[in-house]
Amino acid sequence: MKKSVAFLLSVILTAACYAGKPKISFFTELPSREFVSLFSDSLLIEQLSEMKAELRIGLLDLTPERAKTISMLNAAGIPVTAWLLLPEDEGYWFNATNGNKAAARYENFKSWSAEHGLLWQGIGL
Repeated sequence: MKKSVAFLLSVILTAACYAGKPKISFFTELPSREFVSLFSDSLLIEQLSEMKAELRIGLLDLTPERAKTISMLNAAGIPVTAWLLLPEDEGYWFNATNGNKAAARYENFKSWSAEHGLLWQGIGL
């Protein structure tokens, strides 16, 4: 048993050494005002870029201000994944009982993204 655990551990450590730097993703689900405020300091965007970090954004709202900030992230080359959410008063999470709201939210998201020329690495539901 000890030999197999030691072997497994050595395989994991060897793979980690050759894999390079880990990919770091940061998550946020701030409302638009707080989201814009967070990224108003261009130093944060610069640091994310230097780290080659990804950002995953919980979209509570689809405002022009949020779109402008996401455009700045896109311009800096920071990979951004959209995490689609409903407004809190509509249930927040997608589930089996709000499929029509989820579908409408997705359509609104696509239109908003196209209107503002936003680039997404992926979309989370």
